[in-house]
Amino acid sequence: MTLKSLTPNNRISLTELQQSFSGKSWQSIIPSGLSDELLIKLAYEFRSLERYMLSDEAGEPPSLTVPTYVVAAFLAARRPQGSSKRQVQFSELGLELAIRAYLREMERVIVDRITGPDGHPKLLHCWPVKLLQAGRGDYAGSGVMASRAAASLSR
Repeated sequence: MTLKSLTPNNRISLTELQQSFSGKSWQSIIPSGLSDELLIKLAYEFRSLERYMLSDEAGEPPSLTVPTYVVAAFLAARRPQGSSKRQVQFSELGLELAIRAYLREMERVIVDRITGPDGHPKLLHCWPVKLLQAGRGDYAGSGVMASRAAASLSR
């Protein structure tokens, strides 16, 4: 598998977003609450926009619709209970900062899902201790190394 294979086959639509976010709490709108498929699609949309914002190239800008909708849905869901306002307001700079913050969080969640929250690839915890120690000498006589190996397997 290559990372290129994670590129979404189709772009996300507002209808799909509305169905995903409708009636949900703010916890389900943050990146850690999203499904893998939705997370990858949103990361692609947000990253396309960020890439355009950081480049000096002229041309057709990517749509702001999806990132703006996601940020607005999150902010609207975070409104205090009983709030009479039905609108969410933010400046252009505030929107840019919110989009960048949401993108950073999506990237963190994607890496966590791939490697696990402790930063180690998930499959390594299933490997036998001797395989993990391959090429590092014989640690069989070392009680310290045995306890470290056991601790790494229990994560």
